[in-house]
Amino acid sequence: MGLEVDLDLFLRRASISDEQVLLSWANDHDVRSMARNSDPITPETHSAWFTQRLADPNCRIWICEAPHGPVGQIRLVRSADMAEIDISVSSDVRGQGVATFMLSAPVITDWSGLRELVAVVRRGNLGSRALFQKAGFVISREDDEFVYFNKGARRVQTR
Repeated sequence: MGLEVDLDLFLRRASISDEQVLLSWANDHDVRSMARNSDPITPETHSAWFTQRLADPNCRIWICEAPHGPVGQIRLVRSADMAEIDISVSSDVRGQGVATFMLSAPVITDWSGLRELVAVVRRGNLGSRALFQKAGFVISREDDEFVYFNKGARRVQTR
């Protein structure tokens, strides 16, 4: 069994110092098997991608911290008034409410003009499908590989 999380969690914005932990989570076998592209990610490819994402004003990445260190990440990539969500949790704390905590954090939708959240989940990823449905996302469409979820943003800032 993995580490137990007491849900004394908080979100912080990602920084360049998070690069290695994010790469290790991204290359986790279970994560790769459910990703759109299941090929392993090289450190060089990840470094270039991560540096670009940190500088992108249309991308926000948060790290979920527990008392013992980082346990997950949630990323929003925005296009106009919608943002696609990507979420992952460290393998040693999966099933302990970390993803639910991240999805329910008000900070993720505290973005001026954001009106819709979208998640794309591999059909066989039953855990993520249940997570998004529990969080109030609805299935907007399905294809042979993926289920597409949508939800209106909880908060729309006007500043």
